[in-house]
Amino acid sequence: MFATNLTDTPCSHPHIPKLTEAEIDVEIQRLDEAFVKILGVRPKYIRPPFGEIDERTASYIQSKHGKTIVLWSADSGDSIGGSAQDSYDFYANFARAGPAG
Repeated sequence: MFATNLTDTPCSHPHIPKLTEAEIDVEIQRLDEAFVKILGVRPKYIRPPFGEIDERTASYIQSKHGKTIVLWSADSGDSIGGSAQDSYDFYANFARAGPAG
């Protein structure tokens, strides 16, 4: 199902390794509540902002919240000011190229 494959990213874009467990809980709970309210589902995956995650926070998120950590291998540049068209072009090219290998 599409909805169960959604990935969330904390709204405030914190540097997760710098957060306490209580702060991680707040970030994840706020997102889960928003997803449930809007879409009726709780995401199974989380993508840490900036791709920053360490063993302590990954282990905590997985054990406490049951989320799978998802990282990425390509960047559209949107986080450094790329336009919507830049993102569209990037993903269109990415999709056309198919899986690497």
